[in-house]
Amino acid sequence: MFQQYVHNLLKQTIYYPDEDGVIIAEIPWKQGYFTQWETYEEAREMMKDLIETLLFDEIKEGKYSLIQDLSYSEVEYA
Repeated sequence: MFQQYVHNLLKQTIYYPDEDGVIIAEIPWKQGYFTQWETYEEAREMMKDLIETLLFDEIKEGKYSLIQDLSYSEVEYA
């Protein structure tokens, strides 16, 4: 079930290249949280790690704001 949450949140990530071609991955539901890497695959993997860390932190603190409103939107590309 945890991996399903991660997967659903990862589908909401927005990916776009910056002016140098580096791929930026942002999570729109948590302002200020992003990763940046040279390839989409690297940015996606680091975003997965970030989402897992955020979820674990919320679970440890007894908060579940990331889990409460999961929609099934598709990944967006700029």
